[in-house]
Parts: sequence; C-alpha cells; structure tokens
Amino acid sequence: IKQNISVWDFKLSDEEMSELRALDRGEEGRICDFSFFKGIEKHPEFPFKKS
Repeated sequence: IKQNISVWDFKLSDEEMSELRALDRGEEGRICDFSFFKGIEKHPEFPFKKS
C-alpha cells in the first residue's frame, strides 16, 4: 500500500503548471455537454450554464 500511495509523492514546477494551464480549451474543449438531450439546458441541475 505504501508503494502505491507514493505515486502521489511529486510536485509540479511553475513551468509545468503553466504548460498544463495552456492546454485548457474552455467550454469548446468539453467532450460531452449533453446537448443531445432536448431541453437539458433548462434542467435546474444542468452544470454547464453559460454566464
């Protein structure tokens, strides 16, 4: 178990974090927005409301 938990024993540098942030594509990068369900955006628990 200790060996498995040690997989989380690392830190990312500021440069690495910047590289990861640059990968963000915002809403256009979302793989599934559930728009195939008619009227889903009106559901009270729909999580992808545009501001």
